[in-house]
Amino acid sequence: MKKYIFLFFLALTSFVSAQQKYFVYFKNKSISENSPLLKSSPQFLEARDMLSRNSIERRKKILGDDYISFEDLPLNTTYVNSIKAEGASIVWELKWFNAVSGFIKDENLAEIISLPFVDRIEKVRNIKFKDKLAEQFYNASLNKSTDSYKLNYGVSLAQNELSEIPVLHDNDIAGDGVRVALLDAGFIFDNHRVFDQLKVIATRDFVYKDTNVGNDGDATHGTQVLSTIAGFDNGNLIGPAYKSEFLLAKTENINLEANIEEDNFVAGVEWAEANGADIISTSLGYNQFDAGQQSYTYSDMDGKSAVTTIALEKAFNKGVITISSAGNEGNDPWKFITSPADGKNTIAVGAVNELNKVAPFSSRGPTFDGRIKPEVVAMGVNCYVASLAKDQYQFVSGTSLAAPIMAGIAAQLLSVFPHLTNTQVRDILIESGDNLDKPDNDRGYGLVSAKKAVMFPNLKSVNNYYVVNKLFFPSDQIDLQSIQILELLSGDQETITSMTNSEGFIFSHQFNGYSIGDTVKIRFRYKDSDGVEHIEPENKYYKFIYGTKKISLGTDVESLPKNFVLSQNFPNPFNSETTFKFDLTKNSQVSLKIYNILGQHIITLVDEFMTAGKDKVITWNGLNNNGYKVGSGAYIYQLRASGFVASKKMILLK
Repeated sequence: MKKYIFLFFLALTSFVSAQQKYFVYFKNKSISENSPLLKSSPQFLEARDMLSRNSIERRKKILGDDYISFEDLPLNTTYVNSIKAEGASIVWELKWFNAVSGFIKDENLAEIISLPFVDRIEKVRNIKFKDKLAEQFYNASLNKSTDSYKLNYGVSLAQNELSEIPVLHDNDIAGDGVRVALLDAGFIFDNHRVFDQLKVIATRDFVYKDTNVGNDGDATHGTQVLSTIAGFDNGNLIGPAYKSEFLLAKTENINLEANIEEDNFVAGVEWAEANGADIISTSLGYNQFDAGQQSYTYSDMDGKSAVTTIALEKAFNKGVITISSAGNEGNDPWKFITSPADGKNTIAVGAVNELNKVAPFSSRGPTFDGRIKPEVVAMGVNCYVASLAKDQYQFVSGTSLAAPIMAGIAAQLLSVFPHLTNTQVRDILIESGDNLDKPDNDRGYGLVSAKKAVMFPNLKSVNNYYVVNKLFFPSDQIDLQSIQILELLSGDQETITSMTNSEGFIFSHQFNGYSIGDTVKIRFRYKDSDGVEHIEPENKYYKFIYGTKKISLGTDVESLPKNFVLSQNFPNPFNSETTFKFDLTKNSQVSLKIYNILGQHIITLVDEFMTAGKDKVITWNGLNNNGYKVGSGAYIYQLRASGFVASKKMILLK
């Protein structure tokens, strides 16, 4: 019997390998992208019903009532069925990309690409899984004492203490109420005491399309990652977010020719977002493909080329905090960060050792388009993690462990201040780095302090007013009755107001008398238990623009434009490349598209959530969505942002 099963498997493998997996992108859905999306329409209601309550509430924090967009709509079933009728074996329906992935025989390609509703076809590339554990650097963590904290971290103290995580645990801050999704190569969490308290909401295997994320024997990497963020075994290993809820997605099968298929990752991201993930963290980096396939080049690390990068950025646009390991390529010829860490909003996490020195293997920046990467760092050298052996532990090194530590800190921050948007969390983590004044492409903005992050002031909009919130730890022995906020009005004049104790050790203050666009500068004053006065910060101010929710300490804040503006492209006419500039009065979901004079869609240049500000710059190189040069003639570019729509004409000359 086993022989026949084996022969059947060989036949099946031969059949599948004779085909290639492709993305098939459609031109539209059941309604036009430019048609109004009515909240009473069947399309809106169907898209809404595919989201969990957690997902809807998280989206509303940044998108308001417009939390359903065109890309959330289901695919056109007629298109999908037509593709199947042409011989395609569909694997995933990817609504955000308006595409399906599936196996297609070579002889069927021409028929499918000629279908009038098909926009383009691209190969799904098989990526080499690089579960490369860096050289072990044994250090002094074995000899550390945990007597000063309520919990006993055992050997895991070093990776927690470096980021000042234990002080949060002492105050019962461990990610309670926050939902974290991990995308990895499998997880086993039912045979190790470190997972006895683990809260798993849902699991999904995107290789075999079931809920068993621990099969194939390839769960080592994911289990290590899971234990780093969520483990709790007092005296051995404690993760920063051991009280969080978890969604576990197996998107890779590293035993099947060591291949990773991009479409599985995209499907995993869509699943995690729909199931209410507040945070998506992945410790998988992609840049090298199978022999005979085109690998990514450094020029693809631009935040908009790799499919895995685009998927995480789309999740960010819907309010998810997205985090990725930077990669372990620092000692390799590649050297740079890998996708999806190159995303514009995705937090790339590099690795340092216990002495806060950047690990040689940690991937460096910048991105191809010049952005600082990684954004932040956490301990990734000689981390103490769970092994697959029952109740056993091991030391492992890699940015794969730094990412879940950072995701755990993000969960702690969000559990204290659930009103925070993903953009606010990202900004606060960066502002809490120890390299804020001189960021570089080795360690970004530096090692993040969890304590500093939860103590960093943040803003909330209440009844059209802005309220600042700040946490003070009782362990810091502050006279809570003495806490005041100082507002710099003009020159050196400051107004002094006592803050309100709003909840626990959180103090707040409502701002009055400001207009949208005004620059607000604040700092705090309080006394310790000995009556000694302290001012925070001592020689500078926290700053923000009234009407926004970004508070900055280390960098200047950008003034807020009064109106949405779309400028004329320049140069115009143009030959090979032109630039677009626009102003956003508030954080918005932004779309910038090019059409020909007949109104046919040529290319989408931007479809992402962008922060408010002046002189947003986008360039176009004259290529269409398929990567081909367009012909000479007149074209229309259209900007959409928070109800604002503007179009202008431009001329391409060759």
